[in-house]
Parts: sequence; C-alpha cells; structure tokens
Amino acid sequence: MKLRTGLIVGGVVAALLLSASYIIYRLKQQMYAEHLTALNLAAKADTTQHRLVGELAVARRQVEQLGVQLDTKTHDAHETGVALARLRLQFDSLRKRGEGSADLTPAGQIILTGELDVWDSAGFRVGATASAKMDTAGGAIALGPSLWAWRLERRAIDLTVDFSCHRDTALVHVTGPPWAQADLTEARQDPGICNPPPRFSLFALKLPSVPVGAGLVGLGFLLGRSVAR
Repeated sequence: MKLRTGLIVGGVVAALLLSASYIIYRLKQQMYAEHLTALNLAAKADTTQHRLVGELAVARRQVEQLGVQLDTKTHDAHETGVALARLRLQFDSLRKRGEGSADLTPAGQIILTGELDVWDSAGFRVGATASAKMDTAGGAIALGPSLWAWRLERRAIDLTVDFSCHRDTALVHVTGPPWAQADLTEARQDPGICNPPPRFSLFALKLPSVPVGAGLVGLGFLLGRSVAR
C-alpha cells in the first residue's frame, strides 16, 4: 500500500514538473520571439556609424538576426549561411592642382606632362601627357589637335570585416584605410550566434534551497503516512 501510494505521489509530482517545465519553455519561446523582433527592428532602422581610430577608418552598424540566404550561383549547395554583409565603398571627390612641364620639340610639337600623386591620402596616382602640333606658317601661331595619354594606378583596399555580440545585440565592424569610406547597406547573421533559442528542459523549474527541499520532503512523508492509514 505504501509503495503504491508513493508511486502515485511520484507520478503526480513528475506530471506537474513536466507540465510546469513545458509551460515555462513555451513562455520563454514567446518572449524570445518578441525580443528578437524588437532587436531586428532596431537593427533595420540603424545606420552606419563612422569613426577614425588612429590611421584606420571604422564603420559599424547593428546586424539583423535572421536566417541567411546564400547566393546559389556563388556557393555550393551544401553550404549553410551564418553571416552576411553587403558593403559599398565610397570614395571622396578630389580636386587638386599641380605643376607639370612643357617642352617644345624641334619638329614643332608641344609636349605637356603632369602627375598627381595622392597615393597615401586618396589611394591613387595619375599621370598625363599631352602633345599638340604648333604651326607658325604665315606669322601666326596655331595649335593643331592635341593627343592625351593617361596613366592611372589604384591602390589595393584592405578591409577587415568582423561580426561580434554586444550582449544580445549583433554588430558588424568594417575596418579599412581612412580614404575609403565603407557603408554597410545590409548585414545579417543567424540568430543562434548572439541569441540562442530556448531549449526544453525537464528541470526548467529552479530547484528549491536545501531547507525548503527538506521541508517539502518531510511534508510529503507525513502526507504519505496519513494517506496510508
């Protein structure tokens, strides 16, 4: 009789524990979904923030924590998307003045040569040479059509892209040279990285402290004895 009563009480307790754990799990799921929605709304409304750190330009914005769909043309069918960032590099407009050389050849050609070197400040170097025929027939100076030769060298742009978690907020940083400004037009990553979803656990309920647990055991023992009588 005592064994049967104990089994019944144990089954009731187990059922209550299972039901309470499932209810807590469902509540956590709902709170998780609402919290993730609020984070994604804030991330979608966010804009790129720019700052200089020493000789590096840093661009930062919040990341939408959604599923990442990869381009099937550039990825293998078995690849799984974890994070994605779309960048736009914006170069500042540049107006400069410089000095060049002008030479006159014996054949009556005028050669103009100039170069603009902004390798360290804008990332390029450009040179130009122009030539034109000078005609002095009849005592008048006339210039014929000019021929221009251009040379442009571009500097490589080294960018570092990293994703990070600031508590529950996902962030992406792009670091590069100060003369190339990076705007993050879109950023996504799997929500499980910074906000793992809740998992069902039979022990979702927090266990009571030792004194409270001892009291509950004693109470269960007394109830069991009274039922057995």
